Amino acid sequence: MMFLKQENLTSYAVIFDAGSTGSRVHVYNFDQNLNLLHIGNNIEFTDKIKPGLSAYAENPEKGAKSLIPLLEEAESVVPENLHSKTLLKLGVSFSSFCIPLFFTGHYYK
Repeated sequence: MMFLKQENLTSYAVIFDAGSTGSRVHVYNFDQNLNLLHIGNNIEFTDKIKPGLSAYAENPEKGAKSLIPLLEEAESVVPENLHSKTLLKLGVSFSSFCIPLFFTGHYYK
């Protein structure tokens, strides 16, 4: 019987949480069994910016661009060779995104 040496396989996930008071990014590192691994001294990397996306209801493109610094922080945490394999999710709370768009006459299509 032949055994192949399996290298330490890790994966990353980058989750954006865009709320009404600010936007946050969470970066997680986990092994092939989905056990969380430390990033530095912590179990996750987080960063936050203000204002939240609701401040950009009149200019969604500017709102999207406001997330770039968080994306750049996440890129610095995830090893470059894993960028293309890293899960990236954006969560937007209803109150921070849809309500301001409704009141300004803009609708999600």
